[in-house]
Amino acid sequence: MLTLPASNGLGLSINSDLLEAKALRMMKIARAALIQLALAIGVEERNKAAAAPIC
Repeated sequence: MLTLPASNGLGLSINSDLLEAKALRMMKIARAALIQLALAIGVEERNKAAAAPIC
């Protein structure tokens, strides 16, 4: 549950359940991004190896 902003305007207060849910969501997104990056690097490396002249 979000509460009203602090009177000094520096932030919001959230409970631990919401913090945990947001942290887990962020970790899942980061994990998916790292997997996609690793797969993209693999594709690029295979393309580079296929395009390199064979000596």
